[in-house]
Amino acid sequence: MSYIQRSSFVTYRGQTWWVNALPSGLYARQMKRMLDQIHAMFSHHNKLHIVRFDLHQPINTDNSDHVSLFFKRLVAALKRKHKIKRVGYAWARETENVKNQHYHCMLILDGNIIQHPHHIFTQAKLYWEVYDDGYLCWPPERCFYNVSRGDRSELQKAIYHISYLAKARGKGKKPMQAKNYGVSQVRMKVRESSLQASIKPL
Repeated sequence: MSYIQRSSFVTYRGQTWWVNALPSGLYARQMKRMLDQIHAMFSHHNKLHIVRFDLHQPINTDNSDHVSLFFKRLVAALKRKHKIKRVGYAWARETENVKNQHYHCMLILDGNIIQHPHHIFTQAKLYWEVYDDGYLCWPPERCFYNVSRGDRSELQKAIYHISYLAKARGKGKKPMQAKNYGVSQVRMKVRESSLQASIKPL
């Protein structure tokens, strides 16, 4: 995660995307891993529902175990509720001028089944506020995107928004055992070579 990219554009699988890299730059590896998960989810679904939210907590912690547990519980709840097989996600730990760290997060879901984050909001608040005594908030700007495969314009908006998770500012101020970020491990449906005729690239 050490390489900080200063450019406002990132090239991924032959296509270039505008990202929110200023003023601190962003971590290229983290950005690529989030794009990998979008690409993998598109190999399973022709529509995606991408959601951005933040997690705040009342005290500082020296590891990331509670965030991993939060996503484990939330993903399981969403799968049960909506009868979906997979959920992509990413989170990034940040500590800036405040003592306690906070987390910027995203979810990637089957857009054929979920088009609005109302239930996601309810479940996420439950698993974060009840178990960790913190609070969850949606960014004041647009917090979700419904993106069809091949819709570059809407996908560009989503990529620019989630690129905030990879920004360099606020990262690294953590105990050694804590992680700066975490990403799901959704796998491609089939080998990429067999997808070329059926899936438009990101």
